[in-house]
Amino acid sequence: FATHTKQDLTVGGRFENSDGNVGIYKKLQPGKGLAFTWEGQGQEQNSVVDVKLEAKGDNKSGLIITHDRIANRAEADGLRQGWGEAVERLKQFLEH
Repeated sequence: FATHTKQDLTVGGRFENSDGNVGIYKKLQPGKGLAFTWEGQGQEQNSVVDVKLEAKGDNKSGLIITHDRIANRAEADGLRQGWGEAVERLKQFLEH
């Protein structure tokens, strides 16, 4: 959810954002999606994120984010809020 990220965008490559979250890219499918591990600060266990893109016609795309292996409700609530903010920033970026 951070605004700055260091990354090696290859399968097996690592990312680290300015919030201190890190992960490893597990799957990269240009134009279709990606999957990566997520190691968030204060997180009880590593989780897994799957991002899928779907063509919706007329230069539109759908975005589906699945975040699995979340340890508890508080963590899920924080991640839900963070992903919502991240998607909103992406939307604003793409619309300008």
